[in-house]
Amino acid sequence: MLKQNEIYVIQFDYSTEETDGVDLYLFRNFDTAFAKFKNIIKIEEKFYKDNYSSYEEDFELDTNIDDDKALEYYWNYKDKQNYYVHTFLDLKIKEIN
Repeated sequence: MLKQNEIYVIQFDYSTEETDGVDLYLFRNFDTAFAKFKNIIKIEEKFYKDNYSSYEEDFELDTNIDDDKALEYYWNYKDKQNYYVHTFLDLKIKEIN
């Protein structure tokens, strides 16, 4: 259960040959945060499929999105040969004061 002084944070760290950045999204409600998290994954999967013909062979995925008992989630997708082409997506709980 989320405490009064906690929020959900999505940290979206991305990098391609043309751009990079880190976006942060803050939520009070887990369901809203998790829906946004899954939507970003859907968009990123489409991006890699559309832009990298060998994405299945050249990229690797590390995730715990199917773990029903996890308190925090991650979805990390990266090029095996080029670390700078990646998506690192985290859903975390953070304390606020």
